[in-house]
Amino acid sequence: MNNKFTSTVAGATIFIAAFGLISKGLGFFREILFAGYFGLSTTFDIYLVGAVLPLTINIIILCLAQNYLIPAYNKLKEKDNTLSEHFIRANFYFFILGGIVLSGILYIFSDFIINSYLQNPDPLSKNMALNIFNLFLFTIPINCGISVISAYQQSTFEFKYPAISQLLLNVIVLLVVVLLKDIDIYAIPSGYIIGSVLQFVFLFMKSGKLFFQYPGLTPSFGSLKKFASASLIIIILIESIGQLYVISDRFFFNMVTPGGISALNYAQTIFLLPLSIISIALSTAIFPRFSYLYSKNLNTELEKVFNDGIITNIIIFVPVMFLFMFYGDFILKIIFERGKFSGTDTIITSEALFFYSLSIIFYASYSILNKIIYSTGLINKLLYITIFGIAIKILFNYLLVNTLGQNGLALSTSISYVFFFFAYLTVVYKRLAFRNKTFFFTELFFHLLNGLISIFIITQISFLFPGSTFFFLVEISLFLAIFFLNMFLLKNTSAQILLRFIKNIKLSG
Repeated sequence: MNNKFTSTVAGATIFIAAFGLISKGLGFFREILFAGYFGLSTTFDIYLVGAVLPLTINIIILCLAQNYLIPAYNKLKEKDNTLSEHFIRANFYFFILGGIVLSGILYIFSDFIINSYLQNPDPLSKNMALNIFNLFLFTIPINCGISVISAYQQSTFEFKYPAISQLLLNVIVLLVVVLLKDIDIYAIPSGYIIGSVLQFVFLFMKSGKLFFQYPGLTPSFGSLKKFASASLIIIILIESIGQLYVISDRFFFNMVTPGGISALNYAQTIFLLPLSIISIALSTAIFPRFSYLYSKNLNTELEKVFNDGIITNIIIFVPVMFLFMFYGDFILKIIFERGKFSGTDTIITSEALFFYSLSIIFYASYSILNKIIYSTGLINKLLYITIFGIAIKILFNYLLVNTLGQNGLALSTSISYVFFFFAYLTVVYKRLAFRNKTFFFTELFFHLLNGLISIFIITQISFLFPGSTFFFLVEISLFLAIFFLNMFLLKNTSAQILLRFIKNIKLSG
């Protein structure tokens, strides 16, 4: 794998996606183990309640580092390379110190936090949730350092080390879960602590001499102060509020059926798998491109990169949506149905997956829009959109949970994702003078119609296939074959973009 390959959008996307596939595959195997151990149980519900806040904070920190540091570093580097290095070093130590302080504050209020989730729990459940919560607090400062180093490496188009480090984390978590299964559910936070330490050491060693140097208090503080404006506070608010949809579901622990939170977790694991492998890999690879092209005022090239990213998402996630909606129970049966994860658990989880899948196209495209908006510096608008979006999520949680249970929580998530997409798209089109502002809608309509036709054809010939695993796989393969064949036979624009994308990959290699 040469540097030329990973420095291109196509090459970086494939590299990140490949490692993401391996990493998520290992993470999937871990989820399969726990599905077999616990199924849809109250015990696993309690684990999810205890772990959600620290893990969500880690996600916020990672997003903050990328969305704040990458544009700021590139902007500063245009003026003074030495000062940009001081800036990164200062943030490295600042983030770690902030993580230590935050973990200490959360530890002090841990009892209050857990009580707010569980609401009058029995002592055993509360003690388990509290222990899990406190164990995960150890990962926050470590993740702060990891996030800064990863953002720095991505800003220099060095994508391989962050991708490899994520793979390392999942390998360690998986090994600890298997080797320490006697400590039951506590194996997961233990694995995260050990894996995070090794991930940090790996990235630190691969960052060259930059983070080995003494930060130099005067120049480092000066460069940090230069960018530590109100925009940093706004970014923190955006990333924090934007993650509340995960936390908000846990507050309805007592309003869903036992195992309902577990069902949401397993359904969301399946829902996010293709997103984390493909869409997030693509958005991560093109974010530095967006930042660079916008800073150079290369609007035509920016629109081309934007449209290529959008159509790639549509091509991939329209068929994925149909597969989740029509074959979700089969997919879940193959992946999870063993041990304590019963056929009834499969049905319950597939219903939640159906409601999540309604928004998968919009969520995938939203990740692209999020990056381009950060590149253009429109963070004030992002804050307003984020506040409205989470308000919509919480409102629909209350409106839907009494009638639909955990499925209502899944549907409210989809509604908020759709809102985020359309709000972000409006901001992008108002800010940038893109020539073709109907591109997304025309392409989405074509592919949705193509998907409906393809699934209709399959349903008409499904009587030819007995209800076995092999023939379900045949049905899925035929659906995908018909979908992509239609796209090429009708010479849709997306077919040309897909071919160009493949061609770029070959040239990069």
